[in-house]
Amino acid sequence: MKRRSPKTESKLNVQYCFRTGEELPDAIGRILAEQLTRAVQVLSRPGDSLEGAVHEARRCLKRARSVLRLVKFAIPNTYRRENGRLRDVGRSLSELRDSHALIQTLDDLEGHRKTRRANAFRDAHTFLESRAEEIAKAMDAGGMQNSIAQLKTALTHIEKLSFAKVNAPGIANSLYRSVKRGRKAFAAAQADTDPEKFHDLRKRAKDLRYQVSLFAELRPDLEQYSSRAKDLEQLLGDDHNLAVLTDILGGIQDPGGELHLIREKISGRQSALRDKATKIGDRLYRRKKVWKDRLAAIAAEP
Repeated sequence: MKRRSPKTESKLNVQYCFRTGEELPDAIGRILAEQLTRAVQVLSRPGDSLEGAVHEARRCLKRARSVLRLVKFAIPNTYRRENGRLRDVGRSLSELRDSHALIQTLDDLEGHRKTRRANAFRDAHTFLESRAEEIAKAMDAGGMQNSIAQLKTALTHIEKLSFAKVNAPGIANSLYRSVKRGRKAFAAAQADTDPEKFHDLRKRAKDLRYQVSLFAELRPDLEQYSSRAKDLEQLLGDDHNLAVLTDILGGIQDPGGELHLIREKISGRQSALRDKATKIGDRLYRRKKVWKDRLAAIAAEP
């Protein structure tokens, strides 16, 4: 299958799924190239919303890394290098996106108050906005161009990889490993309220969501699992933002002693989010035999 070139196609039709009749090795190469090309495009021409462009680019990178994990068995000697390259690019973009997410998180907390903007919320908001502006300036000063250059390098390397050893049994085994890692992370989060445990569970849910969604066209019966993983990931994403916000608040001067108002709201909100996440995680991961049966069907496909 002839791979599309980003140099000759200005607007790529990105399809993050396996197509009917498409060979798996071709599909993997196509999907990775499309995701990385899309990331380069949105960062090179961000339009009116740099934040939106960074969000889309990071999503493309997370999809690409999930695909690489799915086919790690077929590229054992190059997986670590290429995954590490994409991880580093993602980290270079994360501060800008996260800074805006924290402002939105604070606004959501404040939105539940009857009294508009207590001093604690006002001061925290001012601090977060100043932090976001500094990060944006750093990106404008060369950070963005460096990220684009790294992405182009990653795309060049990815396009040279061979995925000839990718097959259905290997894909099924990788998916089941993702399920097992998710089950383990879910159990750890239930046993320990450390925010990092829930953050790890979020990453496992994200991987499973992206990997299962690749089968949207071929196996629509798996859609329920992708949907549950997405719900779990989003709940835990909100929880993670609250945990990061708690850490940042520790560095803000609080002469009026009002920051406890925000911390109390954060604690209550996190408790509610984790209760919902527990219910969804239980439904997603508990039926071990069902997962084995469905993935066995994938492994048997030609």
